Amino acid sequence: MPTYVLVHGANYGATSWRLVVPHLDGPALAVDLPGRGARPADLSQVTFDDFVAAVEEDVVRADVRDAVLVAHSAGGLTAAHLLNRIPERFRSCVLVACPIPPHGQAIVDNIDPGIREAVLAGSGDGTYLLDEETARTALCNDLDAETTAAALAEMTADTTALLSEVADLSGLRALGRVTYVRTTLDQTLPPAQQDAAIAAIGDCTVVDLEAGHLAMYSRPAELAGVIVARG
Repeated sequence: MPTYVLVHGANYGATSWRLVVPHLDGPALAVDLPGRGARPADLSQVTFDDFVAAVEEDVVRADVRDAVLVAHSAGGLTAAHLLNRIPERFRSCVLVACPIPPHGQAIVDNIDPGIREAVLAGSGDGTYLLDEETARTALCNDLDAETTAAALAEMTADTTALLSEVADLSGLRALGRVTYVRTTLDQTLPPAQQDAAIAAIGDCTVVDLEAGHLAMYSRPAELAGVIVARG
């Protein structure tokens, strides 16, 4: 059975996968990117390369091979760049609602204008955190009250460095076995923008999931089922 390497999205940590992990059919390695959880750091000083290096470090330390690389949201670009470094470690990749920009472009230029403005409004020191009203509307539109409270409480600041990084999709395109999970109720990255990400990737399988952007909170079992099936 494969190992599932789980890369979280912006403003969250490895614990965001906790509801998904029990439904997987193999061991999971959920990585904390710098600035949260097991990797405390000054986010104003963290670079995008630090993100990629963190996942590489965990994968190599655990000697993970023939793995399924799974990424959510902005974590997709970290996953893509990881595949430029250690492609031999992975058999497939599953991208969940990831804003993958065209090769040579950045995430910040390929996200919803409203979300971009909310991000930039909080980025004075090189970090950002969505205000609660925006987060509730954009991230929690399909969550019940209890899960919404948990999802909002678990949000953390993040670095703007990941938003301006120029995408190198060489490894992702070379992998040959990429699945994109399109979240059809998404208010953070609407389906039309996900379609643009799919077009940027090129050759990939698309699976629709009736969920908002935080599918790991609202539809954990169903999301795990897709990950297992496509892994």
